[in-house]
Amino acid sequence: MIPAEMAALAQACLDGRFEDARALQRKWLPLMEVNFVESNPIPVKWAMARMGLLSPVYRLPMVPPSQASRERIEQTLIESGLFSN
Repeated sequence: MIPAEMAALAQACLDGRFEDARALQRKWLPLMEVNFVESNPIPVKWAMARMGLLSPVYRLPMVPPSQASRERIEQTLIESGLFSN
């Protein structure tokens, strides 16, 4: 969902810039946590669809997330600046 940001976090660690890495980890932690609100990759797929990165197509045994999970994921995307409704 955020490859450049994850690459920056990894690079900060590799460079020994652990304060920067911790700041990035704190910033993106809510997004990482919401990715597991249901069985992965269901939340990730739904979030990426909301971000316009892919179509919301689910093949069994995968199903769309529950309404409560969709609302939680969307709120996290909004708070992270990745989606605006």
